[in-house]
Amino acid sequence: MTATSKLALELLQNNAANQTLANLTFMTLNQLVQCVIVDKDLATPPGSPADEAAYIVAGSPTGAWSGQAGKIAYWSAAAGAWSFITPAKGWRASVLDELDANNVPKVYGHTGSAWALPETGGGGSGTGNIPQNSQSANYTLILGDAGKHIFHPSVDTTARTWTIPANASVAFNVGDTVTFVNQNGAGVITIAITTDTMRLAVSGATGSRTLAANGMATALKVTATEWIISGVGLT
Repeated sequence: MTATSKLALELLQNNAANQTLANLTFMTLNQLVQCVIVDKDLATPPGSPADEAAYIVAGSPTGAWSGQAGKIAYWSAAAGAWSFITPAKGWRASVLDELDANNVPKVYGHTGSAWALPETGGGGSGTGNIPQNSQSANYTLILGDAGKHIFHPSVDTTARTWTIPANASVAFNVGDTVTFVNQNGAGVITIAITTDTMRLAVSGATGSRTLAANGMATALKVTATEWIISGVGLT
């Protein structure tokens, strides 16, 4: 008898309508019990998904995911098709490609309108640790950088540009923070933003900011399309 891969739920083999409905129920339970998500930042379906692989559909989805933003999409190899589950407030899901400092997948919760990390960050570990993403090249933030610090090591003396993408392409949650750290002796960092607005705290000036060596700055998302940034060594 065929069974699901994750929870080993046995599927009925007769194609009668009631058994097909029962199998659909089993497949849905298979996804939602111990919900594990491969990726939550894709807007286009992956080309060769594994059987039963589940994804949270990102904003402005295309192709077979069109119109399914925010839903859980899972692939059935037997059916050769995607199925979609609409989440409800309070649902939780582990995201495999976003790991905390202990290499544990971050756990997102659903607010009733969107997926978000708990206030403690890092999947709710509450350790106070701010995970590091070290970059020695030009870099554009991804959703997984929320709650992290982007670190420019001293071994890279080249000036770099780190960009906060538009909400239309990467929808950080209001309240998300990203910290930028430029180590001693490292090249200057330009913190840029695409089509949204980034304001310097106190002055309210908009546009790109420069972070000197030994500088540290934190950007806080305050509306869907606006960030405020402050720090030391920031001009």
